[in-house]
Amino acid sequence: PPGLYYYVKYVDNANRRLKLVDFDTANITCPRALHSFPLGNLPLSHSPLNSNLNFYYNCTHYPSSGVPPIECLSSGANRSFVFLMGNETEGFDCQEKGVVAGLKDQITSHDDGGLINEFAGAMNEGFLLDWQTTTNCAECEASNGTCGYSNTRKETLCFCKDGTTKSNTCQGIYV
Repeated sequence: PPGLYYYVKYVDNANRRLKLVDFDTANITCPRALHSFPLGNLPLSHSPLNSNLNFYYNCTHYPSSGVPPIECLSSGANRSFVFLMGNETEGFDCQEKGVVAGLKDQITSHDDGGLINEFAGAMNEGFLLDWQTTTNCAECEASNGTCGYSNTRKETLCFCKDGTTKSNTCQGIYV
């Protein structure tokens, strides 16, 4: 069933960045996305290399001219539209709305007509999330530990080579 399922396309440790792709929209010529990636308590942030795409689905009222619909997502008199966040037009009455991230370099056209031809490719390429190393991680890694995060405990942990888990450092552990 559709949901919040993503796959990791790559991890760039040097720049502390990972690329995710939504399973529901991957390799689809006319994707219909309704959700953004929920960061929740994860120690991640959306990269400044992303743009937000705003989708309006099944609109019964919309501007009569100047805004091209997404034909493959329209049904009968109901139309669907996509805009770069901040470039939306007023006057829509739609059943559903969604915001998804896409890479800025995949969206080269800033007019609405060009965006209709590019949004599927941008969504298929995914989006970037950045992470930052906390001071706890620097201490941990300096002691030959592996830094991680516990969603259960909501804290950064240090995983030591002897199999123990410490809060900051593996210092004092002899391996």
